[in-house]
Amino acid sequence: VKLMTGLSVLEMCLLVAIKHHCDIYDNDPFNFEMILTRFNKFAIKSTSMQNIDREMVLRRFENLKYHEFIVPIGVDGKLQKEYQMYKLLLFADQIDKAIQKYQNLPTEIEQWAKSSII
Repeated sequence: VKLMTGLSVLEMCLLVAIKHHCDIYDNDPFNFEMILTRFNKFAIKSTSMQNIDREMVLRRFENLKYHEFIVPIGVDGKLQKEYQMYKLLLFADQIDKAIQKYQNLPTEIEQWAKSSII
């Protein structure tokens, strides 16, 4: 939880998007494209997260992999990195605790994290 509170706001948004994906699909694996779609649905309604460059989102997603919050499964060298499947190594309540402890997280992101799934 402490390590998550040091992430960027965008990285926290991606964790919320992953958490929602795992809630909907019973912890099924996901890829960057799936999470980007879920994040973009939120960003369209958000005042602070609009117009974020796709490459920036991909770099932040890869940072989650670097911190081992997510891990690749079924690695295939022929697959584009956007379509590599991952699984989440965190529990939903760990993400919830990090959201609560995160300093100056925009209210709309806190509400999205607590909301029914978008």
